[in-house]
Amino acid sequence: MLTETLSGKCPNCGYDKLLQRYGSFGYLQLDGCSNCGFGYATNHQDEESFGVQSWLSYGKHIVACQFENYDAVFNELDQLDDELARFRIFEWCESQPHYDDVEETVFKYTDADIELHRSFGLRVFKEIID
Repeated sequence: MLTETLSGKCPNCGYDKLLQRYGSFGYLQLDGCSNCGFGYATNHQDEESFGVQSWLSYGKHIVACQFENYDAVFNELDQLDDELARFRIFEWCESQPHYDDVEETVFKYTDADIELHRSFGLRVFKEIID
């Protein structure tokens, strides 16, 4: 069984609507933050990625699923540069409720993981104040 949700809290920027996918072993599981781009994904076998590329295609898929013309919307998002596509996904996340499925993140991250992400220099769309 897989769960797909907007919950948790980004370990980098504190945004509380992470794209999260978790559950059955062997399927792609991920944390992805549309606000700052932080992300990690793995299928626990032979696929593992870190950064915005680890979740961006999944984010495009989730947004496109909201429309009857899935293919047209997905293709439109897919033709945007990554930063604009991330912003469109962020706008969609902002319009959605936060869920409490996962308190923080699907995976545990180290300070080194956070620093690696910050070295990418991606824009943070919304400053979060705790």
